[in-house]
Amino acid sequence: MFKGGYVFWRVFAGIILLFSIMTYSWPVYADSPSSTGTATFTIGATIYSADNTRYVMDAAPFISDGRCFVPVRYLANALGVSDDNVDWDAGNQTITIISGSTTIALRLGSTTLTVNGNPEIMDVMPVVVNGRTMLPARWVSQALGARIGWNPRTGTILITGINGQSTVPVNNVGTQSPNQTSTGETIPALSYNSSVATNTRGFTWTYDGRIYNWTAAVPNDLLIYDEKINQLVDNFYSSDGNAQNQILAANSQDTDSLILANSASADGNFEPWVIEADNDAYIGSVAKWLSNQASLDGYDYFHAAEFAQSFVGGAMSYQVTNFPELPAETMFNNGDCKDKSILLAAILKAMGYNVALLYFPPPAGQTVGHEAVGVQFTDAQVTPSSQRNVNYYPYNGTKYYFAETTEPGWLIGQRSDQEPGYSGPSENSGYVYAVN
Repeated sequence: MFKGGYVFWRVFAGIILLFSIMTYSWPVYADSPSSTGTATFTIGATIYSADNTRYVMDAAPFISDGRCFVPVRYLANALGVSDDNVDWDAGNQTITIISGSTTIALRLGSTTLTVNGNPEIMDVMPVVVNGRTMLPARWVSQALGARIGWNPRTGTILITGINGQSTVPVNNVGTQSPNQTSTGETIPALSYNSSVATNTRGFTWTYDGRIYNWTAAVPNDLLIYDEKINQLVDNFYSSDGNAQNQILAANSQDTDSLILANSASADGNFEPWVIEADNDAYIGSVAKWLSNQASLDGYDYFHAAEFAQSFVGGAMSYQVTNFPELPAETMFNNGDCKDKSILLAAILKAMGYNVALLYFPPPAGQTVGHEAVGVQFTDAQVTPSSQRNVNYYPYNGTKYYFAETTEPGWLIGQRSDQEPGYSGPSENSGYVYAVN
C-alpha cells in the first residue's frame, strides 16, 4: 500500500520501490537450540531478570568496543549454569563454564574462546572491572547454544533459547559437525610496493568452522580522500543554504551526489557511496583476495557471497557514525549498518554479484532507520549449508536475499528483525536500491 502522493511519485519515477518479504522455508534441525528460557540484562542496571524473576547483581553490564559485557557469574546463571559449574583459574587467568555437554573457556587478555576444545576468535576479550570479571555476552551466549538480541534504544540484552544443546557456536555456519575441530586459514597479505605509503590492518573472523586471518594495506592517500569527503558532508549539513549552494558549485557532480545522498529526500539511497571510483578500484583488489580464498576453500556461488558477508560482519566492529563512510574507511576504521552495508555491497559488486541496498525507514516516533544489503540469486543458486529459512525481497522480477552486516554470525537470508529483542524498523517493508 502506498502512503501519500510523495511516495507514489517516487515509485512511479522508478527511483525506489516498496517491497514485501518472501521466504524459502527449510525445516529446522532437531538439535537447534530450544527456547526453554529467557533472560534480560540492561546496560548500567544491576538488576536482571531470568524467566520473569528479578535478581540483583553486584556489577552492571556495560558496552566497550561495541560489545556488551556482563558479569561472569550472573551471565552464567542466566544461561542456566550453576555456580558450581563456573570455575576461575587464577594462575592461568582462565574462566571455564560447563553447561550440559558443552564446556567453554575464556582467558583474560585473549580473544580466543574454546568450545569443547575448539577455538573461536572473538573480536573482544574478557576484562576485569572493579574486581569483577566481565564477559562478552553475545559470544558466551551463542557458544552455549542460546540466541541473543540487542535493543540499542533501551540498552537491553535479551537472551533466549537458554539451555539449548547445540555445541557449535552460531557463527560456525557451514557443514562442520559438532565434534570437528575448527581450522585456521591465513589469506595472503594485500600489500603495495615500498614507494606507496600505506595503512595496514589485521583482520580476524570466522566462517564455516574456520578462523580466517588476513592482513591488508590501503594507500594513505585513499584514506585521506575518504576523510575529506566525510568532512565535506559534515560541513554541508551544518551550513546555511547559501553556503550549501557554494559547496555544490565548487565540487564535481560525483562529489555532489555523495553529499546529496545524505539528504532526507534520498531515503537511505547510498548507491553513490558504493560505486565511488577511487574506492571502487581499491575494493576490486579486496574482492579478488576474498574470491580467491573462497575458491580455495570450495565455496559455491552462494557461500562465496556469505563468506564476504562474514568478513564485513565479523572482521570490523560496529561503530556509530553520523554520516556514511566510503568503503576503504569502513574497512580500516569500522562503522555502523549503513557503512558496513556500503562496504559489503561494494565488495559483492566487485565479485560479480548483482546487489541492492535495502533501507528500512524508522518506525513512527523514531528517527533511526536501518540499512542492509540485498544479493541477487536464482532459485538454483540458493544453497544454504543448513536447513533454515532464507528470506528475500522481490524487485522488478529479481529476488534480493537479505544480508545483515552489523555483527558476526549472520547468514544470507537471515533477517535481523527475527532476532529476539529486536524492536527497530520493520523489515517487512522498505526501499530497494539496485546498485548500477
